[in-house]
Amino acid sequence: LLTGLAQRRPDGATVLQAAFATYTMLYHDPEPRIRRNAVLAVASLQPHVPPGLLPGLVELVDDVELGQPAMYGLARSADDSVLARTALQHLLSEESDATRVRALQAIGQAGTAPADLIETIRKLLPKSNRTIVLTSIKTLGQLRRAADGARDDLQILAEKGDSEMANAAKDALAKIIPQQ
Repeated sequence: LLTGLAQRRPDGATVLQAAFATYTMLYHDPEPRIRRNAVLAVASLQPHVPPGLLPGLVELVDDVELGQPAMYGLARSADDSVLARTALQHLLSEESDATRVRALQAIGQAGTAPADLIETIRKLLPKSNRTIVLTSIKTLGQLRRAADGARDDLQILAEKGDSEMANAAKDALAKIIPQQ
């Protein structure tokens, strides 16, 4: 019920402020579903995740169960929070492809990212393995107009990449530059 309120009420962060301590306590509940729902509720607070709850999300990014919703909350907050932006930058520079893919997916799911984070994603395009490149392309497409700075890189991939990469880049470009 509280997760639904957090996600749907435009003032959920204000209305549910009294429950914040309970949410963070539930991050450690023995029941996995309750832990995940608590993190997802915090990550989905509207209009944004309160700054005081971001350190708790940063602590959870490496957790197998809770890392993805925690990264989503950080991605939703990256426009306004240096802490969230720095944490995502760190995740995108990890050696682990799985960690980078999860971070990219969270950023795409959030649908927003500041320019410096988009620049980091753009730099992954020519220097990464196929999985990272394809996930980066998809993420840039999900960011739509915000990813306009990556248009030239995507255009090169659309023209010179193999068929799968070229098609993914074309799809992303179509979302970044909608047809009139």
